[in-house]
Amino acid sequence: FAAVSIRGFALTNGPLETYMAMKRKGEIQSDPRQEVCMEMLDDLAVRVSAYTPSISRQQKAAPTPKTSSGGGFFSGMFGGGSKPAAPAKAQA
Repeated sequence: FAAVSIRGFALTNGPLETYMAMKRKGEIQSDPRQEVCMEMLDDLAVRVSAYTPSISRQQKAAPTPKTSSGGGFFSGMFGGGSKPAAPAKAQA
């Protein structure tokens, strides 16, 4: 497992290598089930470190939504959206 930097975190040893090192040092006892899990996690770590997201067909085809007021989400809550209705006149 090569040294990989994932969003600022340096990953020098994969899960399996770390598990084996801990086992050699006597920090943990040998457990065949855990070793199988570490192999699976190691494979996953390699795949995740090499992952590059791709754009789906739906994302490519989706039109960019247009806002009518230009104020966005918070404009309605903080007064940047449409004007409130005039208060009803009280009848005497």
